[in-house]
This record gives sequence, C-alpha cells and structure tokens, in this order.
Amino acid sequence: MKVFWKQKLLSGVLAATMAASAISGGMVAVSAAEEPSSGTPYAAGGTFLENSFEEHAPLTMERLSSIQIGEPNPDGAVAEIVAYNADRKEAYVVNGQDGLLYRFSVEEAGLTETGSEDMRGLVDGFAYGDMTSVAVDTVNDHIAVALQAAGYADNGRIVLLDYDFNLLAAYEVGVQPDMVTFSHDGRLVLSANEGEPREGYGEGTIDPAGSVSIIDLMEESVTTAGFEEFDSAELAEQGVLIGKVDGKMNEAAVDLEPEYIAVSADDSKAYVSLQEANAIATVDLKSMRIIAVKSMGFKDLSDEKNAIDLVEDGTYQAKTYPNALGVYMPDALSIFEANGGSYLVTANEGDAREWGDYVNEAKESLLASDGTEAEKVRVLDKDLTAVPDESKEYLYGGRSFAIYNADTMELVYESGNDFEEKTATYLPNWFNCSNDDIELDSRSAKKGPEAESVAVGQIGEKTYAFIALERIGGVMVYDVTDPADAAYVNYINTRDFSEDIKEDVSPEGLCFLSINGKPLLLAACEVSGTVAAYSFAGTAVGNVPEEPGYDPMQNDAVILYTNDVHCAMEDYAAFASYRQQMLDAGYRTVTIDAGDAVQGEVIGTLTNGTAIVEIMNAVGYDYAVPGNHEFDYGMDVFKELSGQVEADIMPEYEYLSANFVDLQTNKTVFKPYEIRKIAGQDVAFVGISTPETYTKSTPAYFQDENGNYIYSFCEGSGDDTFFYDTIQAAVDNAIEEGADLVIAVGHLGTDAASEPWRSTDVIANTTGIDAFIDAHSHSTIEEQLVDNKNGEDVVLTSTGTKFENFGKMTISEDGTIVSELLKPEEVDIDATASAEAAYDQTQEVIDKYEELQQFTYEEVGFSEVNLTTVDPETGDRIIRNQETNMGNFVADAYRATTGADIAFANGGGIRADVARGTVIRKDLMDVNAFGNTMCVLEVTGQQILDALEWSAHAPLNEDGTALTENGGFMHTAGLTYEINLHVQESPVLTDSQGVFTGIDESKPRRVQNVEVNGEIIDPEAIYTLAGSAYTLCSGGDGYTMFQDAKVVAADCGKDQDLLIAYLQEDLNGTIPADLYGNPYGEGRIKILTTGAEEAHRYVETERVEATAEQDGYVKYVCSICGEEKTEVMPKLSGEEEKTEVLPEQPGKEGSPSFPETGANIPIVCFALLLGAAAVIGGLGAWKRKSGKSV
Repeated sequence: MKVFWKQKLLSGVLAATMAASAISGGMVAVSAAEEPSSGTPYAAGGTFLENSFEEHAPLTMERLSSIQIGEPNPDGAVAEIVAYNADRKEAYVVNGQDGLLYRFSVEEAGLTETGSEDMRGLVDGFAYGDMTSVAVDTVNDHIAVALQAAGYADNGRIVLLDYDFNLLAAYEVGVQPDMVTFSHDGRLVLSANEGEPREGYGEGTIDPAGSVSIIDLMEESVTTAGFEEFDSAELAEQGVLIGKVDGKMNEAAVDLEPEYIAVSADDSKAYVSLQEANAIATVDLKSMRIIAVKSMGFKDLSDEKNAIDLVEDGTYQAKTYPNALGVYMPDALSIFEANGGSYLVTANEGDAREWGDYVNEAKESLLASDGTEAEKVRVLDKDLTAVPDESKEYLYGGRSFAIYNADTMELVYESGNDFEEKTATYLPNWFNCSNDDIELDSRSAKKGPEAESVAVGQIGEKTYAFIALERIGGVMVYDVTDPADAAYVNYINTRDFSEDIKEDVSPEGLCFLSINGKPLLLAACEVSGTVAAYSFAGTAVGNVPEEPGYDPMQNDAVILYTNDVHCAMEDYAAFASYRQQMLDAGYRTVTIDAGDAVQGEVIGTLTNGTAIVEIMNAVGYDYAVPGNHEFDYGMDVFKELSGQVEADIMPEYEYLSANFVDLQTNKTVFKPYEIRKIAGQDVAFVGISTPETYTKSTPAYFQDENGNYIYSFCEGSGDDTFFYDTIQAAVDNAIEEGADLVIAVGHLGTDAASEPWRSTDVIANTTGIDAFIDAHSHSTIEEQLVDNKNGEDVVLTSTGTKFENFGKMTISEDGTIVSELLKPEEVDIDATASAEAAYDQTQEVIDKYEELQQFTYEEVGFSEVNLTTVDPETGDRIIRNQETNMGNFVADAYRATTGADIAFANGGGIRADVARGTVIRKDLMDVNAFGNTMCVLEVTGQQILDALEWSAHAPLNEDGTALTENGGFMHTAGLTYEINLHVQESPVLTDSQGVFTGIDESKPRRVQNVEVNGEIIDPEAIYTLAGSAYTLCSGGDGYTMFQDAKVVAADCGKDQDLLIAYLQEDLNGTIPADLYGNPYGEGRIKILTTGAEEAHRYVETERVEATAEQDGYVKYVCSICGEEKTEVMPKLSGEEEKTEVLPEQPGKEGSPSFPETGANIPIVCFALLLGAAAVIGGLGAWKRKSGKSV
C-alpha cells in the first residue's frame, strides 16, 4: 500500500536548522544519522512527499500523476527523454531499453498513457541498437527520433515521422546519435552524435568521430559537421580537456563527443555540450560548420561558496579544498533570452570515460582547508587527460547548474553548493545517496547529486530554470529572469525512500509545457521507469503562452539597418555599441545590411571584402542582401563572402534574396525570406536584389564560358511583370507560413534610371509589404509613406551611404512601424558596460585592418584645389550626371599614362573626393576604390558616339534641367561633347538585363557636337580609347558597343596606380589650380537644358524671298519638339534688289554640320539635312514637325 505524507517544511524551520549547524573553518556540518525531527519535511518514519519543500515560495509544485512504462532498472534507460506535441496535446517518452516510444495524453490533471510505437524494425536494412531521443516540430507536424546502430562504430539514423507515426524518411547521420532536436522553424533537424570508443583503445578497436548532423528538410540534405578543423593541443591550452592514450593527446576529431544541443531563438546557431571535454561547441547553422569550441572553465573549490562534501561519513560536511577544482562537464543544456541577450543554462553533471580497459578516473586523498583529509575522492587521471595545471586535482562535475552568455561563453551565474546544502537539509537521511540504493552519503566522494537535465520556461512574468538531479532525485527550481542574479525558489522530490527504487527515481529528461494556459513540467525518470507530471501554484503563477518559446517576448522590437556602407569601416564600432544598448534595454533586436558593404574603399580591395565580413561578424549582423558591388571581386569570391563555399572568414549572418536565381538549378541561391518572432509577432524579412547588378557589376560574372546567362535576377522582359510577380510570390509564401508583418530589404534604390526595378516600383506593384528598407541609390530617406498596389501605406527608408546614418526601425506589439535615422558619431559608446565592450570588440577588428592599410598613408603629392564629386553649393552628388574637376582629373590620368587619344572614366567608379592640401596614397586609392585594370582599345568614331549616347541615356529629372544619376556617365579626356536635354527620351535600346544593344535611329540623339582634340569626330576614323577593362572589355555598366574592338593593351595597370603616376610624373607632384580650379570642370561636357534656345534643332520648312514691295521670311520647326519659328527678311531697296540676301545663320561660322558631331543649330533645307546625315553616317534621321510628324 502506498503511503503519502504531505507535511510541508516551513521557511522558518529551515532557517532554524541552518542556524543550528556548525559553520567554521570552511565547513558546514549537518547530522544525518538520526530520524527526522518534527521540523523536517517528513513526519516520523516518512519517506515520500508529493509537494515541493518550500510551502510559501512564490512558486510551488505538486505531482499530478506518475505512470510506469517499463520495469525499473538500476542501470537506467527505461524512461529517458520526453517531448511534447502541443498540436495533439500528447507527450512522447523514450524507452530505449525496450525500443518503444510511449505516447501520453496530456491534460491539466496529468498524464494518461495511450499506447506505444515500436522503433526497432522501423528502418529497412538498419540494425537497431538503441533509441536515445525524440523531438517534435509543430510548424510542419513532424516527429524526429534518434536511433543508434547495433554496431557501436556504425552510423545511426534519424527517422522522421508524421503525427500518426507514419515513416516519412530515415536519414543516415553520424555515429551514436544521442540527442535530436529541431530548429524553431522546423526546417533543420540536428543530432548530437557522441562517437564513443565503447571497446576502449588498442588493436582492433575503433574510436568513432564525434559530430553534429544537420538535416535540411527543404533541401533533403544531410551535413555532418566534425571537429577536423580543431587542434587538440590548441584546445588543451584553452582549458578544453583532451583524452590521452599512451601519453599522447587524442585528435580532437575523435576525442570530442557531442552530448546535447540547444538552438538559438533565431535559428542561426546551435550550442553543443561536449561533456567529457568540459566544453561547448558552437555550430553556425548557415554554413553548417562547427565554428568554436570553448572551455566551460573550472570551479574553485577553495572558495567558501563552493564548499563541498567529499567525505562519506554519514554527515553533511561541506569544506573547502585549496588544491582542487571542480570540472563542470555539462550534460544537458537549454537556451533562453533575457535583457536582450541569449543565455545557456547547463546541468553540470560530470562524467568519466570508462570504455574497455580504459578508465580516466583516479582516487586521491585531498587536504581540506581545516587540515582534515578526504580519502578516495574520484578525480581525473592526469596520465589519461590533458589538464591545464598538473598541480591541481580535478573533480568530476560541478554539483551545480550554471548560466553562460551564449555569445561570449562568459560565466554569469553558478549555483555554488546550493544542491548539496538544500538536499542535506530537506533529506538528511538520504543525503548524497545514489539512484540505485538509498544508502546515506554514498556519493560524496564521487559526483554528489549530479545535475543531469535542465529545462527553461516562463511562468507569469518570470523565467525559471528546472534542474533534475540524477542521483538523489528531484527537481531544483531557480528564478533566472535576471541571469546574473539567479535565485533559488524551490525543490521537489517525489522519490519514495522506503526502498532503493520506488516512485520517481533518477529524472533524466525534463519538458516544460503549457496546456490551456496552465504550466506543467514532465519528468522522465530512467531508473524507476516512471513519467511524472507536476503542476505549479503560488503567487508567481499566471497565464503563460499556449506554446511557450525559449524566450520571453519583449513589448517592442528594433531592427537596425545599414546600406551602401562601401567599406566605411570606422563607424561599425559605434553601430555595435548602439546595437548592444538596444539589447541591454530589453529590445529583441535584428541587425540587417541592405547591400554594397564589401567594396568601395582600399580595405575592400586589399582583402577582397573579407575585412568587412569579419567586422560585420563582430557587430552581430543577422541578415544581409547582396548588392551589385558584392559581386565586384568575381563570382568565386562572392561565394566565399556569402558563405556558399568554405573560406577563412565565413559570414555569421545569412544572405536573403527572393529573386537571385541559379538558372542551372532553377532555385534561388539564398533563402527568399526568413521569419523571426519579435515584438510578439512573426516578422518576415524578404530580400530583393537589383537586376541592375548585371551592368553595375560585370555581366560576365553571371554567364558561362559561352556567354549564356546562368544566373537571373528575375528581371523579366519587355513590359511583363515577372519581377514583381517573383517578389509577390515570396511575400505571399511568407504570409501563408504565418508572417504577421513583412519587411522587404531591397538593394533597388529610387533613381529614375533604375526604373522599373526601383523600390517604389516594387511597392506600387505588390501587396503585403509593410515596410521597405532600401539601398543602391544612396538615398537618405528617414521615413516616407508610399502607396502599394491597393493604395495602402508602406514605410520606405534608406540611410544614405558610407555610414552617413544608420537606421532604427521600431516595431510595436500592435504592429506599428516607425523608422528613424541616427548618426554614428552621436552614439554614446559607453552608455553601458556591455555596450562599451561591444564597441571595443568591434574596434579591435577594425584596428587590425587599419594596420593592414598603413602603407596607404604615404604622402604622394599636394593638391591646390578640392577635387570634388559633389556640387560645392548644394552638396548633391554630381559625378554621375555632369562634369566635375574630379572626373576630369581621373580621365586625364588615364589618357596621360596610357598615351591614348581619348580616355573615359565612368562616374560610378569615382568614389571619393580629394581635399586641398597633402595627398596620400589612400586618397587616390579611395577615388578608384575598385582597383580596376586599365586597358586601351582601338575603336571607331561611331562606337564612341554610341558610347556617349549610352552615357547620357538616363532619364531627366522632374523639371527637365538635368540627367538623373547614372553610374555609367562618362567623364572624358581628349574629347568634348554636348548633351541636349531637349531630347527627353533617349534613343538607346537595351535587352532584358538592361545592357546596351543599339540605337533607335528613328529618334534624335542627345549627344551632339563631339570633338576629339578640337576636331569634329569622324565616325569612320579609328581612335585609341583608354578606360577600365570592366567597362570597355567586360561590358560593365552595359557598355557592350566595344565588344568586337581591337585590344591594344589589355593591362595598363590598376586605375589607382595610374592616378598616382599621373600626379607624381605628369603633374610633378602637384594638382594645379589652373587645370582643375573650377569644381564644375572646364567645359568638356556641355549640358543644354530643355529651355535653352540653343537646345532646339531647327530646320527650315518654308522660305519667301524679300522683294522691293514686301518683306520676306523663313519658317523653321524644331526637329525635336516641333516648335515653330519665323525669321523676317526686310524688303529690298535700291542695289539690294540685285543681291540675294540670306538670313543670318544662328550657328557657328563656316559650313554647317550635324548636331551629333559639330554645329549648334544649322539652318538648311530639309533635303540637304537628310543628305548630310547620310554623309556623316549613322547619326539619325531627323523628324520635321509642323504640328505633325513628317
């Protein structure tokens, strides 16, 4: 007959008991030999209690039910791991001993067994050895079960089941999968493959490699990540414990044994306990690599708060030991979020290696601080384990739980000697007993109570950690809401101590859940074979989410964003500090870059962009979208920068793009979107890349060796809506998947020349996007509301360029979105200690790369003027739509150093100003930051005319007074030309990629009066042309008209070097004011605005000669716009009748010539105009308008 005692312990009794204890000389002694007094939790002779010990604690527990699922076994493995299915309100419990997965109905009143599923013959051709773990994914309705093979060195299986236990798939993973879990989005299944050498070491034995297998259910792929990249000696120096055989350290690849996995809330990382090594590994879930192995440190047993009982004498004697350290050796771990950061909770069990004849455990006598000796204490055998300090003794386990900062692995809390102290007080007759007997004090010289498992859950406004004690049993409860100030709350132990194994003995797995708003805790007890359900009460209990996540949700969330940074690395540290301040303030923070981060200054060129990747890793970016300049180093380098292939520095953030497609697989290269739970909502981030990447990078990078495009940006063709449809599909899929809000992160811009691929175009042609973080055009937009297809407001924002600003978008719990722009220089970098640390950490990386570019600070000359890319009066950038002295300087450098007739310098390749004063090497390297190779071609005058027309093809601004920006706008040397803005529609033709294909000769050209070295250009003549190979040879910026031109010099050096050579050799070290003093240049490129009289191209339509009796007149019409003009010729008198009077020519003196090559406004008859056009060759048929086209 089962007897239940429910007498509770009062807090005052506990205090009195502890006060009566002898505390002196580093020792706490509590007698445990007598029967419990009336003040103990148990009545006289009592051995069982269903409630928690602290009756008046803010959180109390009571057992609802306990169900036996197998025969008790002193060796365990009867009821091990428990998982909960919130969709079905079912729990699943692993019974590895019998190969059965038990099913339970979960109700507020407790558990009801509903059946079991046999896992032993589930996989054809697989020799079943053991079932070790189970996990549930309620996103995709999946159950995963870990199966080990009968052969200890054979690969195991992860089986994927539906809710009805139908087999969906079986995935081969590493050796001895010991734990399985899902990512929060359900896409990934992870298994910790322990790889133990179960027959020991020696001839004929195998030490399998430990590993982590990552199953991507979307890609149907399995990646098994091992530790081959790690060096045992280096790890040992850092405090990681490495086993030794025959005096030599084992290789890390086989010695490290993954035990348990916790996945970060954003699914970016997984943390894996390596128990015997006293370490935790970090797995990057994007690259699917193990990127770090960190020692968990050691517990100082000379510290009073860590006093420990090592003497098995029937009493609790907690003493300090000056020459001993505890080794945490965590088994299970869990992750939660608090104060804006992620924290790991570890159950510090401790574990020896005992395989075959190999046992790394020794017995030593330890001297306590009071001079007494503890005998036969189990410690690490230092002949078989590499330890940091040979003079110390290392004890298994911490007899505790600990909390670590997940990002830094810094220990922020450890429970000291709480577990022994509490159990000695609550259970004095069974203190430090084992899980297979109730002998008092039988585990003190070993590992004490052994913290086995840990779960974290939110109840009311608090976050709690639940820690299962394997040996004496029961669950400890701590308030971890503030991780650094965690506090003990309560303890429950539903073991019946009347027998060795009775009721709930040795909890192995814990599961915290909520049902109908009520929190429950399930415990699978491996020795007794029972599954217990516990309820909660007390002042702390309130309603909890139906499906509680790993982290308590913040009221508001913050998205921090950058775009078009272009290697301006000096401001990343302030950005990192501000990000940490947001985390410290409790905001759930997501950090995003919208593209063009890795190119634009010399540090990008020197490192092929990897410097910026490392800096962004230090900041803590979550996502990025590829901009056009991410591709500037070539596709192979881009794959490294974006984490598609192995590289020395891998991005720890994830690229997103819904429209960048590999045409060979017809799949997006990156995820189209990612959904994050922030501000209490599921927020989708949809990446969008500009189709202008074809021309704004190098078209050949997206083609195969035959010139066929193998990548697409879903640009469509003609007037179709394929681009918009692609983005709409991604948005729709995200919403269907459960997204409450959609944030588009696009590298599209708002420039008129980027139509129809601008951010505003996308918004106007789609629905479902709530906010749009933009890039590409370097626009500064704090918050602009743009109508979508349904007329609904969408927030549009962009930060400018080069860290002029960074963005902060705040999302409130009600879905309200507010964006603002902040200045890096205004950040209070030391607002908090952690913010200052974030600044310092990032600045350390920046300093490393500053040192790398020290040689660029060498003085190379002097400038008498400011060479500018902007309008000095307005500050607006003009290098991409009109002449500047900087454009002239760069073009002159190309021409002078190559000896070409003409030089072109595209405005988009000119990235910085040069200030008056001393000029250093970096100044000029930053001007041509891309480090393009220069070349010289032989080209025809006609090709030059076509190129200039392409240069000027951008749309006009709203008032028609200027071209909008175009990165391909050409600055020239050795050549002058005019751009007639009265020609409002450019005649150029393009393909679907936006690349030049020709000229519509039925339309007038914009470019006119082109002269080479003062002479009208000859379309048939051959000229030498210098410029970047990117433009002239590779079709960059869409310049395909030179593709068949003869290459005179394929490599004239880097553009940066030509600038320096020009300054030092041609200008004798000084940039002179007489050549470059005017910031707007010297008139090489003349812009004729729409309203200017000379912008009209008048042709004569009618002439009436003057006579003595009447005036004559000539009528003209503008061949561009149809505007009419009449010129009167006065009537003749006297001798004038004998002389033919011609009207005054409004153009230049001498023979008229055509607008494209020489004259301003010729007045000739229309027939002569057409004839001359043919002579000039290919320069366009003219329209004569008189109200109608002719």
